[in-house]
Amino acid sequence: MLQKRIYLILAIIFFFSLLSAHQKPKAPFQNSLELVRSTKDELIVELRVSDFQEEDIYQGGEIFQRIKAKGFGYVNQPGKPMLPFSGTLVEIPQGAKVELEILDYEKSLKSNYHICPFPELEIQRKDGKIFTYENYIKDEDLYSSDIYFPQRIVELGFQGKLRDKKVVQLKFLPFQFNPQRGQLIVYTSILVKVKLVGGQFKRSEIGLPTLYTKKDPFEPVYRSKILNYSPGKERHIQNEAYFKKHDFNFFENAYKIKVAEDGIYKLTYDDLTRAGVDLPSLNPEKIDVYNRGQRMGILVFGEEDQVFDPGDCIIFYGAKNESPYSDTNFYWLTWEAEKGLRMEKKDVYPEDILPSLESYIYQVHLEENGLYYPNVWQGREQSHWFWKSLLPIQFLQDTVDLNALADMDEDFCFRIVLRGKTNDTSVDPDHHVQISINSLVISDLFWDGKIEYDTTVYFAQTILEEKENEIKIQSVSTGTFVNQLYIDYYEIGYWRRYRAAEDFLKFGVPESGLSHHEKIQFELENFTSNQIEIFEVSNPCSVKHLIDFSVHAEGPTYTTKFQDEFEKGKRYLALTRGKIKSPVSIEKDQPSDLVSTSNQADYIIITHPDFFQAVKPLKELRESEGLKVKVVKVTDIYDEFNHGNFDPSALKDFLSHAYFNWQLPQPTYVLLIGDASYDFKGYLDQNINYVPTHLFIASDGRFTEIGSDSWFACVDGEDDLADLLIGRLSGQSVSDIENMVGKTIQYERMLPDQSWRKRILFVADNPDAGGDFEGVSDL
Repeated sequence: MLQKRIYLILAIIFFFSLLSAHQKPKAPFQNSLELVRSTKDELIVELRVSDFQEEDIYQGGEIFQRIKAKGFGYVNQPGKPMLPFSGTLVEIPQGAKVELEILDYEKSLKSNYHICPFPELEIQRKDGKIFTYENYIKDEDLYSSDIYFPQRIVELGFQGKLRDKKVVQLKFLPFQFNPQRGQLIVYTSILVKVKLVGGQFKRSEIGLPTLYTKKDPFEPVYRSKILNYSPGKERHIQNEAYFKKHDFNFFENAYKIKVAEDGIYKLTYDDLTRAGVDLPSLNPEKIDVYNRGQRMGILVFGEEDQVFDPGDCIIFYGAKNESPYSDTNFYWLTWEAEKGLRMEKKDVYPEDILPSLESYIYQVHLEENGLYYPNVWQGREQSHWFWKSLLPIQFLQDTVDLNALADMDEDFCFRIVLRGKTNDTSVDPDHHVQISINSLVISDLFWDGKIEYDTTVYFAQTILEEKENEIKIQSVSTGTFVNQLYIDYYEIGYWRRYRAAEDFLKFGVPESGLSHHEKIQFELENFTSNQIEIFEVSNPCSVKHLIDFSVHAEGPTYTTKFQDEFEKGKRYLALTRGKIKSPVSIEKDQPSDLVSTSNQADYIIITHPDFFQAVKPLKELRESEGLKVKVVKVTDIYDEFNHGNFDPSALKDFLSHAYFNWQLPQPTYVLLIGDASYDFKGYLDQNINYVPTHLFIASDGRFTEIGSDSWFACVDGEDDLADLLIGRLSGQSVSDIENMVGKTIQYERMLPDQSWRKRILFVADNPDAGGDFEGVSDL
């Protein structure tokens, strides 16, 4: 994570330095981007290019040229010609339409060029070490075309908000390459008019932060990054305030119940007593359970006397969190309502003479996540965790238990999700995987390239064994120079009898062959106790408790029989009372009030609860400087903005709410206290996510999944421009944070005229096989 943070910090520094290039004084033999004239309706902007070089590079038996221009970035499109560009931000009025007109240009034509494609950064692991190299793969369609790329030399980029300034990106692309002709056009001068049609700048009457009554802390940012910045223009405060809707309020008496698996859960008298619930004053008829803001139907045994006695209990259905960030799901226990919501009880007595259903499709999901690969090609919004990496001849051997196999002449299905890591353009297809079950090959899979391969194979169920089945997934050579792939997961969907295993059975209905609302009969066998409970769990928020089913002994075990109406997709749970689960924990909520619009802060500190006391000296320092400081526990943010569940998005929702709904002046600074990790679910058991970061896919696909705290600060609009100044103290212990806070205070109390405080050292390197960081840091 440290390396990723360094990348992010340097990317921000380089981006802003690029945008501010127009401020440098114009000098001979330098590239410059200058504002020639500015009125309320238009801007005249001039780019001059005179300082650029070329170098030869040798890749794949070809000689390419790479163009470098001082202060320029690159068009970040892997496979397309790697050409420099320059950009800046232009402030525009609310509601304005932006139009471009090229007024004049000067250009020169150069021949005998073979511009290199923008490379892909490949990452390989070998013997526990990471190796990187640049892979120059041409876009064959473009490189075989008689066109000049890019087709436009000036264009508008993204629109967004830089805090309270509406801006648009102005991009100059002064280099064009024609692959077929080998020609390079260099535009040494481009004069462009930016027309602002409609909209109007207005003077601002919005107050500024308490410490800065004369100067906005963002003023230096505006001056250096916005080409046409002029103080006093309108501050675009959103008219309709941001507010994340909550479906229920956090009550005075609320207890957080933590679960991590699907199942039926029980809260006993002793459980509630240990959690600190005042049971003598509790009327059990008022008890409610919420999840994600929705009221859950529950059972409360013994509530009829309006006293929660020893032996009474609460029963509810709990589901694990289906999230990329956590398996843990929080349920909320309260008793503020007049009457709590209860599970519907449904009579399923088997009164009719019907044949019992024989089997249903039961799905087994097999997945391990021990390998993290951040550079998954085309990996946006996809998992970067995998089970195993395979080279040719390597294989994964696994054993899976299959219970209650139905003896029938039907096919089972085997689904597998794989991903190609490499691409050899000389071989098609370049990946081959062979699937075997119990030493019998059921399929040979072929695909090409660095893509996800998700496929399902059908085969006779007769090859499966009761209990242990040997699964082998083997990579087979295709004659490629390199052939690497990942295994994500696999699933087996087989026909299963309605037979419990270890007093538990999750089951459903057949997928076809029955009519809607047709009455059907289930006969569930192999329970070791006659104390059986059955629930319909098709809707986790509206679980039904099935009653009046029959139970009879069959030798040493028990069988239950019930009837219900068929509906496609219905799901049930049957279990003995001894298999009802206990939650991971129950704890009383400590109420917070972050959603209140009466809050106000200039400086927000978001901390893990472990470090709450350690940041107090820093809070006091900032308050002594005139800032209003709010210290917020990250767990309170989860509670109020994601119903208790761990999710980085909750932090952004909170900051958005504070930015738009708290009292003016708006927050300016955010400080995160505690380290973060890419391993959200703790697969590697190495780091704790004290305060999470946001992982995103780099726009060019080279550095792939990267951590960004700046994302939290982008609260106004859908752009990537931070509206708050954000930082982090990445400690992993109280002593870490105390040391960081202490050093910060000590530094700021030093005399300001000490000369060493005015010197900054930057260490950089030239582009190499690790990548051209400056070139790809451009927005």
